This record gives sequence, C-alpha cells and structure tokens, in this order.
Amino acid sequence: RWARIPDEGLHIACASISFAATFAQQLRAGFKDETSFLQRMAAMPDQARAERQLKILANRFQVPLVQDAVRLHDRLLADMEAGLENRSWLAGEAYSLAEACLTPYLERLDRLGLSPMWEDSRPRVADWFDRIRDRPSYTTAITAFVPATYDDRLKERGEGVWLEVAPILSAA
Repeated sequence: RWARIPDEGLHIACASISFAATFAQQLRAGFKDETSFLQRMAAMPDQARAERQLKILANRFQVPLVQDAVRLHDRLLADMEAGLENRSWLAGEAYSLAEACLTPYLERLDRLGLSPMWEDSRPRVADWFDRIRDRPSYTTAITAFVPATYDDRLKERGEGVWLEVAPILSAA
C-alpha cells in the first residue's frame, strides 16, 4: 500500500509544491525579458501545463492545485504517524520498499524547508526520518549524490516557504 502512494498522486503533488516553492521563479529568471518568457510559454506543447505554471508563478501557494498538493502531503504524514504507532517501520519491523518509496518525498519537503510539517507535531515520523538518515544506504543514495545544478540549494531558494504553507495546514 505504501509503495503505491507516489504513483497515486504524491509524485505530481511534490512537483507542484517544488514548482511553487522554487522552480517557477527559477524558470522566469532564465529569460532576459518578459517577451522571451511569454514566447516560451506559448510554444509549450501542453498549454494546460503552461497555464498552470503561469498561475503558480503569479500566485505560488495561493493556487488551489498547490494547496491540494500541500494537503495531500499532510494526509500522508498523518497516515505515516498513525502507521508507525505500533511498529518500527511503515510495513512492519524491518526497513522495506515502503521506506524506499517515500523517503525521496520527505527529503524534498525537508530541502524546501517544510520539515515543520512533521517535526513539530508528528514525533513518530520525525523519528522514522532520523532513522532513515542514519542508514548507510541514505548516504549512498541521497547525500553522496550531488546534483550538478539546483537540487542541493532548494532550502536556500525555498526560504520562507514554510510561512506560506503553514496557513494552508491550519485552515484544513
């Protein structure tokens, strides 16, 4: 069940949050003027995607699609907290595919400065993530991998994101 969650909407929700937090501004900054930027958007084969991107660029976390993505992550974290109540790992007493499938999504939230989503109110998820980070495989798969461009600077670029996300969660 846990391993299916990324394919059932979490992955696209993560992309929406990431785009709102950092990538939209990065995309816009890559063009020397507004005309060039708008030409690029008009040339996109998927105009529905271009419209979504323009809305997110203009309104960040005020876009319903992005707010829904935040809420989906929050529900996942609540489910994880409940699932970890009587066991050490999501699917039992051993590290499993469930952890491998969900770790990248918590890692991305953390890199965006959104770890308060679990650090402040979900102690079992916080402990789970600490134990994930203590594993040698985490170092091999995550920290030893240094992307050539923006990925390791997400926290820096996403500074202040928590201030935009916290009200969405308190209104839920």
